[in-house]
Amino acid sequence: MARRRATSREVAEAAGVSRTTVSFVLNNVPGVRISEETRQRVLEAARRLNYHPDAAARRLVSGRTRIIGLVLRQTPQQMAADAFLPEALHGLSQAARRHGFHVMLEALDPNDTTRHYSTLVRENHADGLVLSGPRSDDAELIQLYREGFPIVLQGQLPGSDVPSVDVDNTAAARVAVEYLIRLGHRRIGLITNAPLVYTAAAARLAAARPSGRTAPPPAVPRCPSASCG
Repeated sequence: MARRRATSREVAEAAGVSRTTVSFVLNNVPGVRISEETRQRVLEAARRLNYHPDAAARRLVSGRTRIIGLVLRQTPQQMAADAFLPEALHGLSQAARRHGFHVMLEALDPNDTTRHYSTLVRENHADGLVLSGPRSDDAELIQLYREGFPIVLQGQLPGSDVPSVDVDNTAAARVAVEYLIRLGHRRIGLITNAPLVYTAAAARLAAARPSGRTAPPPAVPRCPSASCG
C-alpha cells in the first residue's frame, strides 16, 4: 500500500503559519517579505514531514517550469551514433541540477518541417532552451531571441548576438588539413557531417579551402549515414 503523502496544510500546521506562507517559502516566490525565522520553520516542518511540493502546483504559483529544453536537430539514428551527446547531456544536466532545474531532451528530425521547438517556451513547457547545431536560415530562433526568451546555442550564429558555446571549428579544420599536407597529401576530401546551412559545417569548409584557390577540395556536404559520426 502506497504511503500517504504529507500535505501543505500539515506543513502549515506544524510550522504555525498559513498555507500561503508555506507556498511562498517552498516555491521561493520573489518579492514576498518573510522573516528568516519563519522561513526556516517552514523548511524544517517540510523536511520532518517529508513533504515535496507538487510540480504542477508549483508551476501555477511561480509561473516557472524549472525545466531547460535541449533541442537537437538529429534523427534517432544520428542521436544513437553521436559520441559526444552523452557527455554534453551529462554536463548540462549537472549544471542544471545545481540551480534546481531539470533538462528535457527534444529531438527534431532535420527533414521534418511540421514540428517547431518554439512551442516548448511559448506553451510554457520549458523556461529556456539550449539549441544544438544552429542553422543560418533559422528564422524561428531569431524571432524567439528577439521576443526575449532565454536561449543559448551550442554552436555559433554569425552576425547575431545570441549567447553561444562552441569549439573552434575553423581552427580544427585548418589543423586537420595542414596535418594531411605535411604527410604529403594534395587531394584532400572534406566531409562536413552536415549540410552547409549549418554554421559549423560552413566554418569547416571555409577553413579547409587553400587560400587563393578558386575551387574547394572535394566535399561531401552531408554524411551519408549515421555511422559517420
